[in-house]
Amino acid sequence: MNALEVKDIIKLSINDICVNPENPRHDVVMDLGESFIMQQLVRTKKDTQAMYKLICDIYTAGWFPQSIVTVTYDEKRKKYVAWDGNRRLTALKILQNPEILETLNNFTYTQRIKINDMHKQINDDSFYEVSCYVAISFEECADYIRTIHTTDTGALPWTDVAKKRFENKLGIKNMFSQLKEYCSKPFENISDNFSVNKFEKIATSKVGKEYLKIDNTDNILTHNSTVKELEDKLTKIVKDIDTGVLKNENIKNSTQMKKYLYGEDKETVVMQKDEIILPSKGNSQKVENEEKMRNINETKNEDSNNKLLKDMKNE
Repeated sequence: MNALEVKDIIKLSINDICVNPENPRHDVVMDLGESFIMQQLVRTKKDTQAMYKLICDIYTAGWFPQSIVTVTYDEKRKKYVAWDGNRRLTALKILQNPEILETLNNFTYTQRIKINDMHKQINDDSFYEVSCYVAISFEECADYIRTIHTTDTGALPWTDVAKKRFENKLGIKNMFSQLKEYCSKPFENISDNFSVNKFEKIATSKVGKEYLKIDNTDNILTHNSTVKELEDKLTKIVKDIDTGVLKNENIKNSTQMKKYLYGEDKETVVMQKDEIILPSKGNSQKVENEEKMRNINETKNEDSNNKLLKDMKNE
């Protein structure tokens, strides 16, 4: 479905629509009330500044007619659930009920006062009605939603992490989502600019799989180590990517990737079953000397044995 095929636009009160706990902009959360779900959209100061600006824009310009929220109806909740437009919906809900701000972090005192003032100026209930496209199911509107947030439509684009969450929701398996689901701790609190591409370059490579002791044949993730060992290795990789320590040149080929994963001080060749550590150039003379001493000792032992045999014959 594309944007031109969206039909039957209706107006709904924001009170009839729930903010979605499965929004690709954050990890899936338990539905512990809307304020808890909203917290996921304003986790950082940057998120909060963007939300405050959106609130001010909506207050000043109103709801644009072409700004459509995509929803499905949830029989259990007896309400609609937003699959797109969760940030705009949250901004309106805050304007309608500024008390929600007490549960949200990073809004400044001045921003809270300003939002309260804007709230008092809105006397028309129709201000809190939004244009909605009611889809039959998530699968029906999935392509449309993905297009909105991955092409130049004016909507706030998804990050790489959000795209992977969305793919996972569609059942499209990828190494990032599989490892994140299986071993979630290393991925907690990763930033919005986390490079999924770097992570998957490592995790899907032969070197990376052997280092992590994982396999995903037929998209089924398996591992041959303890969970703790896998968690420790993932924690280092995720942290180095998220903080910018890991550069593209560190993983541009298998040799560089081995040095990054196993350490700069040794050349490591990883076999399927065994691990062989080759001597570095600085140790080559030492190895040669040890080999010479071994040969000398073997020669001495052989001479000693021959002398002993000779003495025994003479007796």
